[in-house]
Amino acid sequence: MSRWVVTALVEDGGWVPVEVEAESMAEAVDCAFSLDWVENVVECQRVE
Repeated sequence: MSRWVVTALVEDGGWVPVEVEAESMAEAVDCAFSLDWVENVVECQRVE
């Protein structure tokens, strides 16, 4: 598992970093979207 930081748009219109553990970028984005307060995702980067 790798750590990923997903930049997410939240309900109030702000952008926040969301740190997740995932096997791939696609899984990291899916994890972020599974959170009720995430409206959209703009960026996803693996943390070294």
